[in-house]
Amino acid sequence: MILRDLETARADTPIALLTQSTLVLSDRFKVVLLPSTTATEAEVFLLSPQDPDSLFQEVQLHFVDATLEQLLIYDHLGQSTTVRFRPMAIEQALAPSLFQLELPENVDVIEG
Repeated sequence: MILRDLETARADTPIALLTQSTLVLSDRFKVVLLPSTTATEAEVFLLSPQDPDSLFQEVQLHFVDATLEQLLIYDHLGQSTTVRFRPMAIEQALAPSLFQLELPENVDVIEG
């Protein structure tokens, strides 16, 4: 595990797309609406970082009826991560205990 300054690290992650209200997508990404390839009415946006040193290669945002349903993240090693948002509960209060980080004993923590 490598620890980085939160503000610096957050700006370099796909989750910034969902959590930063001041993020202007066109400043940091090339944004393309992909043609529909399924029977559903999903709109899929492909976001490619303009920074060549970005932590990821591209991100896809899948919307159905203007609601984010899926986030796909592709890294530079060919790995992908899929996050599905179902069922969606907007502005629901969450207990702080849900966000406690518990590391196994065999994990090295490196601050940087």
